[in-house]
Amino acid sequence: MIELIFGLSILVALVFSIHGISVLVAYRKNLMGFVGLFIDKYHLKVIAAFLMLVFVLFAGLTWLNVKWNLISIEKAFDLSALLKTVPSELSAVIFEELFFRVFIFSSLLYFTNKQTAALVLTALPFSFAHFPDNYIEVLSYFLGGIMYGYAFLKFQTVWVPIATHFFWNFIEGPVFGFPVSGTEQEGLLKLEIVPDMFFNGGDQGPEGSVLGILLRLVIILMIYLIPKGSENHGFLKFKEYIP
Repeated sequence: MIELIFGLSILVALVFSIHGISVLVAYRKNLMGFVGLFIDKYHLKVIAAFLMLVFVLFAGLTWLNVKWNLISIEKAFDLSALLKTVPSELSAVIFEELFFRVFIFSSLLYFTNKQTAALVLTALPFSFAHFPDNYIEVLSYFLGGIMYGYAFLKFQTVWVPIATHFFWNFIEGPVFGFPVSGTEQEGLLKLEIVPDMFFNGGDQGPEGSVLGILLRLVIILMIYLIPKGSENHGFLKFKEYIP
């Protein structure tokens, strides 16, 4: 039954993404402003802030796991393995963010005309697309969708959620050695993990843990607290242009 729900949600997401692409094509003359492809010094500062925040959060999570004897480091500082992961991690993140935050979000916003509704509805298929096995994972990935979608809306550029998503995956996996969404990673650290649903999420990685949920909430709070930059007047403005 769960597999059927997940399968249907992905099918619906694909339909909305195709419609979203048609919306973007119809508004292609101002596409740069519409999805926020511009980037300036303010956005670069925001991206740098999230890089530091994500690193500190996962460093703290790793320290807590070491303190409670839930992980041990078998190998460290494999820099070549770390660098090899950058193209695959970045391309996967760009695809996910374009699919969910641009294509699906644009379609849902077209129908609802409410950014909050589109934000929540986009986070649902984002969660299901990661095939969660329990309620902790469902909530964690849902909050991940809220986190990246909120960053998209707040800073009015797709580059901030892309960067934040990349930092999350890259620092969680290739840097600190945790699995990312259930996928083993290679990089600076190789860990031996004692599975714990609160501290590390076991084979799923911190994304499947209560502590991972708390990390997401901290990032959402940071998005809320960072002052908004200059207004992008063309951002997601299409109703008046599309018949």
